[in-house]
Amino acid sequence: MTSLKVAVIGTGNFGQALLKLFDRYGSGHYTAAFDKMPDSDTIGDVERLGEFDVVIPAVPIDKFAMVMQQIAPHLSPGTTVVDVCTIKDHSSAALAAILPENIFYVATHPLFGPESLSANQWNLTGLKLMYWPSRIDASVSERIVQVLEATGLEVVIMTPEMHDKTMARSQFLSLLVGALLVRMDVSSTAMNTRSFDELLDVKATTRHDFGILLDVFKYNEHCSDVLVELQDTLQEIVDALQSNKGAEKK
Repeated sequence: MTSLKVAVIGTGNFGQALLKLFDRYGSGHYTAAFDKMPDSDTIGDVERLGEFDVVIPAVPIDKFAMVMQQIAPHLSPGTTVVDVCTIKDHSSAALAAILPENIFYVATHPLFGPESLSANQWNLTGLKLMYWPSRIDASVSERIVQVLEATGLEVVIMTPEMHDKTMARSQFLSLLVGALLVRMDVSSTAMNTRSFDELLDVKATTRHDFGILLDVFKYNEHCSDVLVELQDTLQEIVDALQSNKGAEKK
């Protein structure tokens, strides 16, 4: 495979995780990190981005459009932008509006983060990544998928809209449960059941993700309906519990 020059924009937790993965799996490729300048939202050295074949903005979703507006004028024709945002409809719409036609982009969502990667000893085997070829040559897209699968990743082909609908009933719920367990300070006991251990695993893997939960709810329009459904369902269960307890006293 031709050696590529890959730029990772953002050196937060996930940006650093990407750089570590490239060190492990990206042999033969050149990788560089770009970040905002001190006390500023301006990305430094953006004029160098024209040298890179692949650009991966690993930035918070609320900064995504702003960052893309900064870097888009500096990308060379034929560059591929890899979107790794948690919410796909929002970021896909931003890329379609900001990037010129001669810049390609694909929508991805790595269904893992630093916590789960560390727990998996930075091994990608068995982990999942959502992928959609938004604007890219079909043959190049096929090669991208092959490279991803060669790392051991399970690549799930899915449109951005279907991704967001699906994640509202999966990722959003798991982040919500994790936040609940953290707020309740739930911890291990001397008599853990297997299911309780699994809840503790959810708490451990999401304990630093409250900011992601806020972003997911804000930018994924499908989460509001899921939250209402959750609240209604919880109230139904509470009512059933109280009704049953009251019946025993009669």
